[in-house]
Amino acid sequence: MATGNILYTKEYPSLDELEGYTLLDLQAFQRSLDDDVGLLDEETRIFGTYLKAQKEKDTSLSKQDEEDQDADQQQQGGAGGGKRRARGYRRRSTDQKEVYLGMEDKQTVLLAEQEVLRGERDKNSRFADDARDLLSATIEEAQNRIKEVKLEMAYFKREVVNDKFPSADKLLKYFQDRPANKEQYVKKLQDKCSQLIQQINKSQQQLRQREDVGEAFHAIDFDQLKIENHQFNERIEQKNLELVELKGTTTRTVQALNSLTDRLNGLMLEQTQLRRELKSRKEYVEKLKTDIDAVKTEADGCQKKNTALKVQHESVKVPKVEDYIAQKAEMFELNKAALNWRRKVEIAAGHVSVMKQQMVSMSKRQGTLVGGYNPQPPAGNTRGSTR
Repeated sequence: MATGNILYTKEYPSLDELEGYTLLDLQAFQRSLDDDVGLLDEETRIFGTYLKAQKEKDTSLSKQDEEDQDADQQQQGGAGGGKRRARGYRRRSTDQKEVYLGMEDKQTVLLAEQEVLRGERDKNSRFADDARDLLSATIEEAQNRIKEVKLEMAYFKREVVNDKFPSADKLLKYFQDRPANKEQYVKKLQDKCSQLIQQINKSQQQLRQREDVGEAFHAIDFDQLKIENHQFNERIEQKNLELVELKGTTTRTVQALNSLTDRLNGLMLEQTQLRRELKSRKEYVEKLKTDIDAVKTEADGCQKKNTALKVQHESVKVPKVEDYIAQKAEMFELNKAALNWRRKVEIAAGHVSVMKQQMVSMSKRQGTLVGGYNPQPPAGNTRGSTR
């Protein structure tokens, strides 16, 4: 081993010492062993890569030495000497001798590995940038395509599926007009591409002019442009967030308006039904009033008849049995009729009270509805609001 090559070793506790460890000590020792094994695996991988590269290099050098030796022998034999040249020096490969890497050699290997890793990182970074740009362009194209499809769907619904029963003529007209619309769209895209190409050519011409004059862009210019682009992107993201928030507010407002509209329609329908029911109840009340008047008239007649019968009964001291039975039967029928009419009057009075309560509740609902949805009148127009 050459001078300066130092081998670092690490001592581990023996089995007797491990038997005296606690569970926590054993777990800590296991974690340290895992770390050491991981470091050794990485170091072995790096040294294996370096050894493989050195073997390939030694193999190529050995082949080159053999080719040079064969060429020298051919030249020597061609000179007519017939003498055999002594065997040249042959490089001894790394696997024919024991090799120990010192700290400087390890540093050299690690620096080479660091350069390789840095190159891979730069390569991966460039690949990631390209992939990110490609994905951004793909997402932008997909978003534009989604917008186009949504617009196409809205146009199709407006032109064809607007009515409840779409007609075949509208559908045929839509498909006949579709190629013309596509041609117009393609023409617009071609015009836009032409404008972009002109802008690119103009920018390239300006760049060539600046390079000719000596006003080429420097790294600081691109850094400034990157900073400005980042600032503009942040503003765009902020505006997009505000737009999303406004869209959400608008959606919630529309949903609340739709719910209130549905509620208003339900209340209006209920009001119409209540008005119809109120009208029918009023007609029923009028009919009951007419019946009550008729019953009162009939009751007055019956009362008069009853009074006359009483007078007649009082005047006749000894009525006949047949007359008495007939009067009793007639009085029973009259009492029964009077009882029926009293029940009808009570039922009618109950209906009238229920109708009055419903009219009061409906008036309260109508006042609440008008106060919740109609705008307040001006302060000076008190007379109009009272009306």
